[in-house]
Amino acid sequence: MKLFSLLYFVVVLFNPFSGSSPTLPENNISIIKRGFNKNYPQLSYQLNISYPEILDENHEKHYELNLAVQKIMSAAITDFQGKLQKKGNASNFGYSYLNLDYNICRQYHGVLSVKFEKRTFYSGSGLKNPIDLSKTINYDVSRNRFIYIGDLFKPEVDYSKDLINYINSKYGCKFESPAVLNNFCIESTDLVIIIDDSEKNQNNKNVCENEIRIPWIDIEDILDEDNVGYKFLKGIKK
Repeated sequence: MKLFSLLYFVVVLFNPFSGSSPTLPENNISIIKRGFNKNYPQLSYQLNISYPEILDENHEKHYELNLAVQKIMSAAITDFQGKLQKKGNASNFGYSYLNLDYNICRQYHGVLSVKFEKRTFYSGSGLKNPIDLSKTINYDVSRNRFIYIGDLFKPEVDYSKDLINYINSKYGCKFESPAVLNNFCIESTDLVIIIDDSEKNQNNKNVCENEIRIPWIDIEDILDEDNVGYKFLKGIKK
């Protein structure tokens, strides 16, 4: 299995064969779409990977952002291969597969927000294409630093409790753990909490969607005035 992981990194780092899209400049950040498809017939599985290659103002690879992307890809593939190995790898029922793709939630006015989704199918399991992993990267381009959920709020407030209460009250969810807030996208009008299927189904009666929108104006009282959510709300960024 280590051999295939090594082959994966060779493909990603040196020979991405999918066509690249035009770069999209924003505050000296550019994005090129990369990807690959790789079949492993002897083990009856396939990897279908799309990922962003992020360039800095010198058109060189942005070290921190691309490292964050690589970590997400590596974790997704390692998790898939590990579960496949436990199931016995090759199957008489056909191919298993991992699909990893991404969307740009926002890439302008100083904020880069990227969402990754991993969909898997294990042959013979009966499971059909669940979104069993969602991960996000949020980056403040103007300050050259990652944005974590706690950065958006005043340090003295219990933002986890406030957000979970808001989500459960407005959307009828039944979340308890702050971990549900770990993955999010930043948009000009909303904070978007990204929920994968494992989190959504921790309670069988949970009826929440995979994306929960919280308008900045609804949480204005707890926003940190020096961060992007408050600035979007007040029109400092548009």
